[in-house]
Amino acid sequence: MTETFIHQVVAAALSRFDEVMAYCGMASGKDQAREYLALNPKRSDGKLGSLSINRDTGAGSDFATGETWGDLVAMTAWRFDCSQIEAAERLADLLGIPKPSRQKRATGGERTPGHGNAPPRSKQTPAAPASRKPAPDAEGWECVIPVPEDSPPPPAVNPRQGKPSIRYEYRTATGRLGFLIDRYQGKEGKSFAQLTLWRNTAGRTEWRWKSPPAPRLLYGLDLLAARPEAPVIVCEGEKAAEAVRVLFPEFVCISWPGGSNAVDKADWSPLTGRDVTLWPDLDDPGAACMVKLASILAALAKPPAALYQVKPQAFGLSAKGDDGADLVGWDAVRCADVCTRAEWRAPVEVAKPAAKAGKPAKEAAPAGTPRTCYHLEVGGVYFTETDRDGNQGAPKWICSYLEPIARVRNPDNQGWGLLARLYDADKVEHKLVIPMTLFRGDGLEVAGMLLDAGLTMATGGRQKVIAYLQSARPEARARITSRTGWHATSDGPAVYVLPNRAFGNEADEWLYEAEGSSVHAFKSKGSAEEWRNHVGRLCRGNSRLLFAVSVAFASPLLYLVGGESGGFHYRSNSSDGKTTALRVACSVCGDGGYMQRWRATDNGLEALAMQHCDALLALDELAQLDPKVAGETAYMLANGAGKTRAARTGGARERAFWRVLFLSAGEISLAQHMAEANRTTRAGQEIRLVDIAADAGAGLGAWETLHDYPNGADFSRALDLATKRCYGAPLAAFLDKLTRSPADLAEELRKAQKLFEAQHLTDDASGQARRVADRFALVAMGGELATQWGLTGWEAGEALAASGSCYRAWLAGRGGEGNQEETSMLNQVREFFERHGDGAFDLWHRLGDDRSPRTADSAGVRRWIQPDGSAIARASQIEDSSNGAEFQTEFFVFEGPWRNRVCKGLDYKAVNALLSKKGILRHNKGRFQSKQRIPGKGQMLVYHITPELFEGVGNE
Repeated sequence: MTETFIHQVVAAALSRFDEVMAYCGMASGKDQAREYLALNPKRSDGKLGSLSINRDTGAGSDFATGETWGDLVAMTAWRFDCSQIEAAERLADLLGIPKPSRQKRATGGERTPGHGNAPPRSKQTPAAPASRKPAPDAEGWECVIPVPEDSPPPPAVNPRQGKPSIRYEYRTATGRLGFLIDRYQGKEGKSFAQLTLWRNTAGRTEWRWKSPPAPRLLYGLDLLAARPEAPVIVCEGEKAAEAVRVLFPEFVCISWPGGSNAVDKADWSPLTGRDVTLWPDLDDPGAACMVKLASILAALAKPPAALYQVKPQAFGLSAKGDDGADLVGWDAVRCADVCTRAEWRAPVEVAKPAAKAGKPAKEAAPAGTPRTCYHLEVGGVYFTETDRDGNQGAPKWICSYLEPIARVRNPDNQGWGLLARLYDADKVEHKLVIPMTLFRGDGLEVAGMLLDAGLTMATGGRQKVIAYLQSARPEARARITSRTGWHATSDGPAVYVLPNRAFGNEADEWLYEAEGSSVHAFKSKGSAEEWRNHVGRLCRGNSRLLFAVSVAFASPLLYLVGGESGGFHYRSNSSDGKTTALRVACSVCGDGGYMQRWRATDNGLEALAMQHCDALLALDELAQLDPKVAGETAYMLANGAGKTRAARTGGARERAFWRVLFLSAGEISLAQHMAEANRTTRAGQEIRLVDIAADAGAGLGAWETLHDYPNGADFSRALDLATKRCYGAPLAAFLDKLTRSPADLAEELRKAQKLFEAQHLTDDASGQARRVADRFALVAMGGELATQWGLTGWEAGEALAASGSCYRAWLAGRGGEGNQEETSMLNQVREFFERHGDGAFDLWHRLGDDRSPRTADSAGVRRWIQPDGSAIARASQIEDSSNGAEFQTEFFVFEGPWRNRVCKGLDYKAVNALLSKKGILRHNKGRFQSKQRIPGKGQMLVYHITPELFEGVGNE
């Protein structure tokens, strides 16, 4: 009856093949003729091709591990690590087929795996000795190892995957052929197939695309036997082993079949008593695989005499997935040199496995209470349940690899979350910070985050995955922040956080997670010494280059001195070198993508400021910014705070804060750009983004010294090439020195700011000029500190001189060290009378003449003054005045026009006080107006403007 039921389910499952694939987590496959290629749901496959199921029969196999099955029921048993009858019942529920009743369900210890099933991972037994005879399969076929001499030759082409790109021979200790592994390289990536010889009871032999039974031969076993005293290197994969053999001829380099998922199916007994070094692939699965192998070796009857693990970084390997085969261009001499002068491997200490967290001993649980636990393996997360009687069920796969790494919180010990690591179908690593608040309710938001990052879940396994994460208690702690720069800590000095590392107090790991994106430009290539020799040396003698680079070094100093944010704008004609200067400054911090553009929204610039807090923010092409918002944008960046926005609950969201020195470039100044939209520049805007002429005055644009290059264009190209060769390392070196510097550094920086002011300003300088001087002084000290620490290659004092040169250029451009707001007031009032003095004011001496024309929209009255100081009140006085004399003009402005036209956009009271102080506004005591008898109008209160307005001097 059971067999009839299973056959019924097999037939129904074939008719609804796609539903079964979706149920087993293999819906994202594709057809290749009548073969269905899918990603293996039991591991983190990145490409299709290693797992295939026939649509007509349901037979299939996993070429990477050699596991096979004959129908869809057996495949389901393999997929869920259950028996044939349990798999058939699962599919019956899916397909709506009645299930026969069973008297007694077999316990986990009594169950027999389905045809082609791999045993549950937690139940796999250690590899048996190599002398054990391979067991025959269910049809009486037996794998033959070694291959007899008179056997037929193996097929050269795989009917499914074609001709292999390379074929690896696995041999016995005596050198006899054991089996073959073919490697295929196609559009979908690499794949493998194992080829073995099989013989049935009748003596007939045939080659099959099937893996040999465990325990399996090692790749290079014959080499091990030939050199019993040589040390051993174990690599993951035959390609890596062959590459390492050339680089380390004094070692025997070996591997094993099946990759990381089959490390426990190989026979490792030949490594007994040997000196063994493990070489993992540079990724988490590779590391986990070697940890498992170390435990297997430690459990041998006679463990290796010594056990080490390679440090891939010693050989310059850093990319995810790198192995020995990636040492392109290396030779044995170079490797030997690294092994002589560097620590290229570290001893491996294999501790006795401790009881797994969340899996207490049976006697620890109250009687009658079912227990569950989760455990993580390379293939994913498994769920095991123990019933009330203490019987433990078989482990069930619930999701792909998902590792809780640390518990995280923000710098204020709020916003707790869980840091988890997983790998998507392309084997790309993802680290997710899952806020604990998302676990409330049914956890759908958590599942959405995981699935979006590429996690594969078992059907109906969502709640178990959520429970697995909720029950995780990793010991590691980490802080998380959405902005770079300095962060105060409760247990020590402040920490400086970059997206890829933190500097300073190392009591906690710090994580950077920008909202909406994990991409950043703080990248590094080459060393700080290489940057100094190729980039820093070319800056010497060029004040604009020295200053721009010094801005990058000075940005982290803002926090130390309590300084305010602000910017510097290089203004000059096109192709004068200003953008190149910005690019050179950016090379201190990152690669070519570090420089940003002004073309962004307010929200976008806020995010950029957060991502460059306490670091250089470089913004090119000011003209791309909307002139209507240019002034407000400068205010926002320099004020260090974003807009207050509403939260979903109706309250205010937390505002964004930052400290930043930003460096800008463009062909026009901020004032010119705002004027295009009829906007008036405020003094506060101009001191927040100070305008510096990029032309250094040497006839070479922004350059003053070309360092033997024939022209400025060639010099600019040399700088561009140098910044592509090395970048990012100077900032890391500077921060390392800065976080180790004495506590009184901040006080020394403040003293340097005062000295800079004294050197460049008089006692009468305005507060605005002094505020900007503090910023220039900080830039100078950034460059001088970097020089002192050997990062620039400049002479002491060069950065200070460059900063002074740029500061003087700014002072000259603004018209001196006075108060810019007062200057703007005077300029506006003077411009009004220069433009409208004749057309908007009636002449005093003509008001009594009825024949004289009147001004339609009069702003007041103007009166001529003779050289002797007397006013002309009548037309006859003009004829009586001295010949050739030039009259001066004074104005009497009515109340309304004074406020609405002359002082438009200004505080008219502040204008009154300023003009009164300078003797330009003559008035009665107690008010800023004077009482005058205007012809034809009688007594009026007017604003009396004297001719001193046009002389530019006042009677103090």
